[in-house]
Amino acid sequence: MTDLAPNLQENDDKARSIILSTYYEINGEYRGKTEIELRGIAQMIAREQPFKFDDADVMEVIDYAENIRAVPASRLIIEGLRWLLPPIVVLCITYVLLLSK
Repeated sequence: MTDLAPNLQENDDKARSIILSTYYEINGEYRGKTEIELRGIAQMIAREQPFKFDDADVMEVIDYAENIRAVPASRLIIEGLRWLLPPIVVLCITYVLLLSK
């Protein structure tokens, strides 16, 4: 049980770090804080006032990250090949056609 607690805290810290960025995406929706919001948060922290994170936002970031990590390597390889093979084939055909002239 003691091994799990630091991991949960680490996940919370990473999620909070992502939330305090200008740009991140969850399920195709782009989110983030504006620079003005981040400056205001920085001033609060500098005055030793804690910034309250929305627990639902933190859990949503953690859940999304876990879903991404759960994608099997085989699926990633197949998707990568699906995107890379067509341009590689076109380049190879172009190269062969240029050499044959």
